Order: sequence, then C-alpha cells, then structure tokens
Amino acid sequence: MSVQVNPLEKPVSGIPRDKQTFEMRSPDASADVFLLLAALAVACRHGFEMENALEIARKTYVDVNIHRAENREKMEGLDYLPDSCAASAIRLQEQRRVYERYQVFTPLTVEGVIRRLESYGDAGLRAELDHYPAIMQELVDRYFYCG
Repeated sequence: MSVQVNPLEKPVSGIPRDKQTFEMRSPDASADVFLLLAALAVACRHGFEMENALEIARKTYVDVNIHRAENREKMEGLDYLPDSCAASAIRLQEQRRVYERYQVFTPLTVEGVIRRLESYGDAGLRAELDHYPAIMQELVDRYFYCG
C-alpha cells in the first residue's frame, strides 16, 4: 500500500499488502475532535518514524481468533487498551513525550487532559461493576446507546 500511495518508496516485504490498516474506535462523542485528530496525526508520525515499527507490526499482527483457547499465547502477547479514564491518564503520562515532541501538544495541554481524565475517579469502576451486571447494563444503555 505504501508504494501505491508513495511511488518513490521501496516495497516492504514480509507484511501482507492487503492487511495494512488501522482501526480507530471512538465509542462516544465525549472526545474533543480537534485534540483527537491531532493526537492521531502525531501517533501516526511516531509510528512511521519508529526504528522497530516492522518488528512491532509483525509481533502484534493477528490472523487468528484470539478468543479461542489454542490462540491464548497470541492474546497474552498483546497490549490492552486502557479500560477507564484513570488508566488512560496513566498511559498518557507514560507516553506524553511522544505527543509533546513536535510541540503539537504543549506540556500544559497534556497536563490538563491528564487532570481531566483523573477527575472522573473511575479507577476501580470496571472491577466493581463485574459483580453487578444489571448496573453495568444500565450504564451501557445510558451512555453507549446507538439506536
């Protein structure tokens, strides 16, 4: 795909050409669209400039059903997305240099987003709700309803 879009690029071998995609999941409209798109652009640039990008792509490429028992090892090798605002704040703190590197995001902006994420106080919410499926369903219906 990269050669088709950028004819001066050299072909990359070892990665199926029809699998060069990315997925952006935005489950609700709470994201600031300007920060979101800027962060995606910075993350894409970071990915393009990483020395070991192809190694990471090979390691994280999934061509099996990771929820089947025989593929458990593959699933255990994958990183998980944050499951709360609190976990997202921690991940952003860990990766903030990526977003500040090109001065797209100032340290003050990153700090503001981290503080806002932490302010929701949802660090243990998912674990707490595992014992209360009806409350979990109520929250899903209230905040993730798409119909």
